[in-house]
Amino acid sequence: MKLQTLAVLATLLSIPVMAQTLPDEINHQPYLENLRSIQGQISQQRNVISNLNSDIAEARRYIQESRAFIAQKHKEIQNHESEIAEHRSVIPQLQRDIQNKRSQISQHEAERQRLENNLQNLRAQEQQVRSQLRPLEASLNVKKDQIRRMEQELSQFQREESSAAQKVAELTRRGQQLDSEVTQERAQQESMKQELRQIEAKIAQIQASIQTQESSLATQQNAIRTEEGKLSALNDRVREYQDEVNRLRASGAPADQIQMAERKLNAATSKRDEVSQSLNSMRNEIAATQSRINQLKSQIESERRNQGTLTARISQSEQRERELVARRQSTNQELSAANAEAISAQRRGQAKVEQIRQAQVDLRSDESTVLRLQQNLNALNTSIDQNRAAESSARDAINQLNHQITNLSSDERQRTHAIPQLEAAVRAARSDISKSEQAIRTAQAEESQFLRDLSNAESRLSQLRSNESSTEDQYETRLSLYNRYFNESNELGQSQVVNADKLGQQAGLLMSKVKSESVGSAIGKELGSSEGKYWATVRAEIQGYPKGYKLGLISQDDIQRGIREGQAKGYEASHAHAQSQLKPKFFDGFYLEELKKPVVAVSNKMLKTFNELLSRESVTAGIDPVTAPELQTSQEILSSLDAVVSASSKEVSKLNGKYQSLSSPATVFETPTTIPYGTVQCGKVYKGIQIFKDACASSYKEHFRNIFVDMADSTFADNYPALFHAEAKKTRPDAQTNAFNPQFQSAFKTAENDGLLQGKEDIYNSTYNENYKNSYASELPAATEKAKLDAKGEVKTWIQQNATVTIESNSFSRQTIRGGDEVKLLVDLKNLSPQDLKSSVLLKVSTNPNVQLTRTEYAVTKVPGSKISRFEEITFKVPANARSGEKISFKVDAVMPGHKYQNQRSESFKIEKTLAANPKIEVKADYDSRPDIRSIVLRTKIHKLVYTITPVIEDIADGYEVLMEVETEKNYINLQASTKLTGPVKANEAKKIEYSYTFPKQAKNRKIMLKLTVKYLGEVIQVTPIELHPSN
Repeated sequence: MKLQTLAVLATLLSIPVMAQTLPDEINHQPYLENLRSIQGQISQQRNVISNLNSDIAEARRYIQESRAFIAQKHKEIQNHESEIAEHRSVIPQLQRDIQNKRSQISQHEAERQRLENNLQNLRAQEQQVRSQLRPLEASLNVKKDQIRRMEQELSQFQREESSAAQKVAELTRRGQQLDSEVTQERAQQESMKQELRQIEAKIAQIQASIQTQESSLATQQNAIRTEEGKLSALNDRVREYQDEVNRLRASGAPADQIQMAERKLNAATSKRDEVSQSLNSMRNEIAATQSRINQLKSQIESERRNQGTLTARISQSEQRERELVARRQSTNQELSAANAEAISAQRRGQAKVEQIRQAQVDLRSDESTVLRLQQNLNALNTSIDQNRAAESSARDAINQLNHQITNLSSDERQRTHAIPQLEAAVRAARSDISKSEQAIRTAQAEESQFLRDLSNAESRLSQLRSNESSTEDQYETRLSLYNRYFNESNELGQSQVVNADKLGQQAGLLMSKVKSESVGSAIGKELGSSEGKYWATVRAEIQGYPKGYKLGLISQDDIQRGIREGQAKGYEASHAHAQSQLKPKFFDGFYLEELKKPVVAVSNKMLKTFNELLSRESVTAGIDPVTAPELQTSQEILSSLDAVVSASSKEVSKLNGKYQSLSSPATVFETPTTIPYGTVQCGKVYKGIQIFKDACASSYKEHFRNIFVDMADSTFADNYPALFHAEAKKTRPDAQTNAFNPQFQSAFKTAENDGLLQGKEDIYNSTYNENYKNSYASELPAATEKAKLDAKGEVKTWIQQNATVTIESNSFSRQTIRGGDEVKLLVDLKNLSPQDLKSSVLLKVSTNPNVQLTRTEYAVTKVPGSKISRFEEITFKVPANARSGEKISFKVDAVMPGHKYQNQRSESFKIEKTLAANPKIEVKADYDSRPDIRSIVLRTKIHKLVYTITPVIEDIADGYEVLMEVETEKNYINLQASTKLTGPVKANEAKKIEYSYTFPKQAKNRKIMLKLTVKYLGEVIQVTPIELHPSN
């Protein structure tokens, strides 16, 4: 019913002003207005009932609160009277305890004085023994240092002897191993050369198979393009015939016309299915051929990779053999030197052993005298410590007794002062009980009156609902009749549409002839010209470039120049490589050891491809589309024509897409804008009402236009594709021929010149590289040894003259870290050089999402020479919502000053920490900021403040401590400051704490400030200010 009413209202809003004078049987507007009036009265009566229910609930709530307040006051009176009795019984005992404590203090003070005198005598004796011991200990330390130095020297001699012996054994083993490796390398070389010959034979066989398969593929592709054209035309024809059948059925055409159209549709569908099946079969054959070609190409690529790999491995093995022979000669020289070094170290060690034995005899004599004096000193120290402990115990006992007296006196005063306050609280509570009982009786009388008013309001609402139902039925009857006559007017207009389909068919046929002539001829010329230029460029490149390249490869001038320059540059490069590449690496290795110390050609494949190209027949004899093998060959050649080929290919693809788009009727068809409407008669509408006449005329025009445009579109789609293809086929071949010949002649000369230049360059590079490698390999071992000796001396000089900084250690500024904390990351930097840092160290800091960094890069500019310096500027904050058990982690990349061969050096470290519990909370204070001092029955009103604490991150096993304090106007609120504990709280658990308070009459219009403080393990977590303004 409600949905129908909304629909009627929407219809009414769309009716013109003239329709408001409709006959009564369809004039629904007055009934709608009466319905709205009744519904407004119902809404008002519901509000009255809602207000009465609220008043009743408020009266009942007040009665319940007052009774609870009376019970609370009785309990308070009982508690206060118990406290008064307890205070009066405890005060006399506290006074006796204070007197006893003062007597004990006097006894401890006398004992402490006696112990101080004994301590002074013992200290004098200790000083005398120490004066005798000092010169003996100094002499003893000197002799020990001498023995340690001699032992260190002996240890060094022994290490040198052991090292030399190990070196002799190692060099002997290394020589034998090098002999074995040379033999193995030579055997491997012969095996790899045999395998290389087998691979080259296999590649030749696969290339022949690929050429056969590609020729077959080109023939299949030409056939499938013809079949695809047929299928496209048949699909267009099926759609046209299907649209015609649908149109005839919709317009109610004679059965014979529909049957004829269906026969045409069935014949076209059958033909299309035959062509589609043939096309699928051809596609399967092409896919199989292409798959075989791809497999063969994959095989040849794999074999070529193996060929390249084997060639490189053979070259590497030959180089390895030469290196092993040179290393064997060097090993023999090192072996002779190591034998001499071992004999010298053994002789020096024997002499040092005798010196150590004599020094140890002298040392044992001095140690005996020092031991006796130290025993005397230890006995004196024991006596001193005992006296000090006794004196300290006496002093601690005195302090403890004084502290106990202070606590007892404070307790006595607090109990004495509390008794009058508790008696006053008892009297106030009894007065509040009397006032609350009177207020309950008044509230009960008000509740009875509210219930009587509610019964009357519900009777009035029932009457209004009955009137609403009757009025709504009359309104909906008239609206339904109006809608029926409006729909009949629309049907009258549509029934008078005639000849729209024939006129649309004529317009579509004329448009298809005009469009096909203009569009088909132009695209045929444009596409043909682009194809001719593209094919000419590809064929010119694959014929001209190989011819020029072969001439370049036999240039004797370039061959001789490569031999001369390759030998000279190989010798120079071996020494340059040792000094510029190997020496910096040796330097860096020695430098890192110091940081650990404490502070104090043309390929055969390309040549073969070009020879094959030169043997092929010329492809300029006829202008056919370029084949897949031709395109593949063009892509393998790198020449200045590549950009032209790529641009021409894109242009042809773009124009083919344009051709396909223009062949579609949907792309070219333009909806007619001039419609040849007829006349329509609308005088038969209900009672000749104008709004129904307008609906009839509008329906006629819309229906006529739809039929006319649909028929024009269908006729255009039937005729345009065939006309378009015929026009394009007339102009396309001539355009291809006219563009091909001039483009081929120009591109052939360019490709031939590019091939000649590349052939000359490749033969020079091949000859140069071969001679360069031979010269380089023979000279490199000697250059390497010289570079290593130079680097070792340069490291020591560098560290003495330049600051040398490295990371010593790292840590956090706090042991315990939790969510919301602000912490520092500490980095200790060590400078090994006596020189101060004059540049800077850049620290780049990255971290996980649990850390908020103020910045990520820091510059350290001060690190003194031969010192360890701490950097404390990296400050970060842990997000407030981080939980216990989560980890914070840092990665620090340090960019250090470099050394002689390196502008800068990098070090890095990682550090992480597990977070402690996060006590973050959300709080809510529920209270009345403008409370009434007295209730409606003139009694003192009790107010409650509910403070809700919710941990938002995780469970808090230790709980929270909550303190409520009065900040201002303490005399105008009845509340004692108190501390409450929540106990363990789970995450997102709302823990409520309640406080009750009242106001005296004098608190009216005053501003009273309270403060709620939440602590976790003694740390303040949240402070909430409360502002109250009492009234009444």
